[in-house]
Amino acid sequence: EGIHLDKSDLLLVLLIEQFLPLPYIYISVLHLAKLIVYDYIEVMLTLDQQALSK
Repeated sequence: EGIHLDKSDLLLVLLIEQFLPLPYIYISVLHLAKLIVYDYIEVMLTLDQQALSK
């Protein structure tokens, strides 16, 4: 939360590459990744079809 969607893909890559291999952080990383993906889906659902095809 609190990160702009333009930068969230970079954050997602960082989370996966740096923290996912650590077993004790695995669940937290998955939760954060899920929140980022949900934000993307929410934004995509609010866009009309023309905006998506640009």
